[in-house]
Amino acid sequence: MIKSRIAAIDIGSNTVHMIVAERTPGGRLIHRLDRSKLLKLGLIQIRAGNLPDFVIGSIRRTLELFVREARDAGASEILIGATAAVRDDSRRQTIASRLGQAVGIPVRIISKAREIQLGFLAARHQLRSQGRQIFIDSGGASTEVTLCQGQRPMQTVSLPVGASRLSLLLEGDPPSLLSFARMMGPIRDALPKAPPTRDVQAALFSGGSAHHIGDVAGSKRRLLSRAEIDLALRHLLRKRAKKVGRKYQVDPRRIPILISGALILGTILEHYGLDRATVTANSVREGMIRAYLSNPAGWWKD
Repeated sequence: MIKSRIAAIDIGSNTVHMIVAERTPGGRLIHRLDRSKLLKLGLIQIRAGNLPDFVIGSIRRTLELFVREARDAGASEILIGATAAVRDDSRRQTIASRLGQAVGIPVRIISKAREIQLGFLAARHQLRSQGRQIFIDSGGASTEVTLCQGQRPMQTVSLPVGASRLSLLLEGDPPSLLSFARMMGPIRDALPKAPPTRDVQAALFSGGSAHHIGDVAGSKRRLLSRAEIDLALRHLLRKRAKKVGRKYQVDPRRIPILISGALILGTILEHYGLDRATVTANSVREGMIRAYLSNPAGWWKD
């Protein structure tokens, strides 16, 4: 029997995230607990070539903590999925096995294709019922752009620009304007590969960057405009990361990632001739839970 309160933990390229959600009789997922820990796995992997043992130890300790908290919150089932950067490590199966044994819960390697499916599954009901629109899930290692007709996906393209990877181009604190300008090159090179712009009427953003950018810009709605992204960038580039983080209650280590993430999202809106996007709080974790509710034995499979 599937219980109503389920935890989903995502080991991503930047952060280990967890939600504990309760399913209502109407099928909605209500969050009972949200937790995250920034580990910057993707950046470490880029620099080291793989995930060093000390980093795997950090993941293990984070999982142990989150599993305890999930059980304390009443979760009867705990799902753990590893996306980038664990997925990109040549020892991914060994790493997943070690982590799973440490916490007593299987750690599933989620393929890139399945990660895209889970992200879309989580946010699909927030797309407009009609019209051509794009769904953008921008992560640390890449940005997925899905062209939709109503709530039906037509084409997905994974652009090789992610907030963590792109932030490596930033130099200085606050970053120099020259290093900020350098980030436009990879974004401009990637955008011609995105789905066609014709007749696109709306956009939906998923991912942590969009929410944090809205907080910095002072947006109180579930909308993020190009003007607000521009305002957020002005704030983020003005002072040292510690001051910016303290003012907006953001981990200072996230500031370079927010800068690059804002530039990615703003440039995508400009590319599609859109002034604003709706922002969804739903992510791959909600997708994991919904997939589990449909297929408990194989929720992580393509």
